[in-house]
Amino acid sequence: MVVAIIGVLASLTMVVSARWALQEEPRRAALVVAGALQAAQERARTEGHPVLIFFHDEVDCSDGRDPILTVVGDVDRTFDQTPPDSVTPVSLPGDMSCEVTALGSGPEAVPSTLRLPDEDYSQLVTLPISPPALPSVPSLPSLPSVPSLPSVSSVPLPKAKLAAIIFNGTTFAPDIATGDPVLAFATNGSPVHPSAPTNWGSGTGAFYITNNRGTIYAIIVTPTGAVTIRRHDLRRNRWQ
Repeated sequence: MVVAIIGVLASLTMVVSARWALQEEPRRAALVVAGALQAAQERARTEGHPVLIFFHDEVDCSDGRDPILTVVGDVDRTFDQTPPDSVTPVSLPGDMSCEVTALGSGPEAVPSTLRLPDEDYSQLVTLPISPPALPSVPSLPSLPSVPSLPSVSSVPLPKAKLAAIIFNGTTFAPDIATGDPVLAFATNGSPVHPSAPTNWGSGTGAFYITNNRGTIYAIIVTPTGAVTIRRHDLRRNRWQ
């Protein structure tokens, strides 16, 4: 009887431990990604050249973890991956469950009600676009002045739904050449998009990771270059 009870307790302990590990693994993965981003930012500052990070969609990890992101030391300062550059792939730990994936890449769909955390300003970034020149047209006569409308700058913008804008688990803008989401750190540590390398803060965005069982972490790069981690509280539907 005592042996049977011990066996049951041991089984329950194993189940609880497995569940705890699955809840803990997204946090561990978030620390890996945040550490890679902070290291890339420090490289840009100390080595004196930009560092690019490309984010990938890890399709299958049954035969080992594929890189979830690639760090490129942009030695020739072209803000593109070219032969002189150093290339360092970064994968999640090999002992981590395959259930831990970039948000939207696994079996669990992005919750339809999930919105961006306050620190993810990616929806507010407008990258430079070069439209074709339009023919000139005659100027129109001036219209009578009308009373100015009240300022709306103090009205907070509604946060976009994450499901509508996420790609490869991120809200970083895609690279023009590869189509992969990309972030670059300039030599002053500022996050920029390769298409706008002097527009400080244009590389803002976040990477989202999940265990596909309701636990979601966001690794956020703010316009000032700070790298922060937030956890989503599913029950309260808010970021902590």
